[in-house]
Amino acid sequence: MAHPSRDEASGAFVTRMDAAVHDGSRNSWLRARREAQAQLALLLVGNWETI
Repeated sequence: MAHPSRDEASGAFVTRMDAAVHDGSRNSWLRARREAQAQLALLLVGNWETI
């Protein structure tokens, strides 16, 4: 299973956060943040497995 690079993950995170902020909805921002945290956790687990 391919894992996104840290740069790809952070880029996706920033894009989602920007979209959520422009949307102006607090729920959208919280949802984007929660999704980003989940993706970051998966990224860290994936990197840990490759060490």
